[in-house]
Amino acid sequence: MRVIRIIDDSNFVTGKERNGGNYKYEEVAILDESGVILRGEHTTSAEFQFCTFCGSFGCTECTWYHPSYEMDNLAKRTQHEPTEMS
Repeated sequence: MRVIRIIDDSNFVTGKERNGGNYKYEEVAILDESGVILRGEHTTSAEFQFCTFCGSFGCTECTWYHPSYEMDNLAKRTQHEPTEMS
């Protein structure tokens, strides 16, 4: 299994990371050996309601993980990388 982690702290400001608008975002995906996304999660430093499935504030409708465009592209690129043989 492979793990891809994307961290976006480009707008992060200490002291404003909880409710001041300058949040840190993270997305983690678990891929099988062939590079197919099995599951994933979005998180943020904000203290507001945040959907871990789609990565949006205030969403309450999602029931499965929606990879971001960046995550989807990274996962697809790993499908073409050779894996180590044991």
